This record gives sequence, C-alpha cells and structure tokens, in this order.
Amino acid sequence: MSVISNYYNFDKDSHLVNFLKSQGINFESRDHVDFKLKSKGFMDLTIEMWYEGKNQFLSICHYFEQNGDLMKDPEILYKLHRHDNGTIQEDPQFIQQDPVGSYKVVYSKQGCNLKLKAELLEFTKMWIKNLKFQGHKQELIS
Repeated sequence: MSVISNYYNFDKDSHLVNFLKSQGINFESRDHVDFKLKSKGFMDLTIEMWYEGKNQFLSICHYFEQNGDLMKDPEILYKLHRHDNGTIQEDPQFIQQDPVGSYKVVYSKQGCNLKLKAELLEFTKMWIKNLKFQGHKQELIS
C-alpha cells in the first residue's frame, strides 16, 4: 500500500482539515478568507482559502522578512476535495521555499509527481503535529 493511500481516510476529514476546524476556520465560506495562527516564540502561520470556479484552494505559509521582502518558508498550496459523505481532504499542488529558491509542482503536463505528493502529505502531517505542539492559535485577519 502506498504512502498516499495510507494518508487518506475518506471516512473522516484529513489531519490538516481537522486541525484548522479546531481553530474555528470555516470551510463553508465561498469568500476569500485569511487567518493567522500565532504562538509566542514561533513563526506565524498564514492561512488563505478561496474558490476558483468550483474548486476550493487552501494556502498555508510561514513568512519572514529578508531585506524588506516577504519570504515564504514554506508555502504549500492545496486543492480541497469534498466527498459525498461531507469529509474534506487536501491535495497538494506545489511547495515553495524562497530561502533556497525552490518551487516544486505536483501536477504538470507530464502528469502527477507521486513521490512529491507523498512527501508533501507526510510533511503536512508532521507540520500539523508541530503546530499543535507549539500551541498555535487563530487570529482573524479579515
């Protein structure tokens, strides 16, 4: 069984969606919404969610400033999938890490990079675990 099939359990929301819902983030809004999760001593986490047509997207990013520029370290963009039973799963689209000049895309004209997709799903799981441990809490931006 692959890492990808081990990650998804369509009977319940993903780790990421569960964590964000526990922070009071509403996945039903069709508006462009953004939030910050903060924890003293750690980098803020910026979360943006929006629709493009029928597709819902979620961006999660740590930003820091370097020479007056905002740097993403990292940003992962997810496409959200809603299942018939109401659960939501994320599908990583890309990861960007400005400090090292890295931008990796999961889906391209050549198809799906399954290795990168599996890595990003595992990274997401670890990231959420760390955010919980660090005590990140929501602060409404807009």
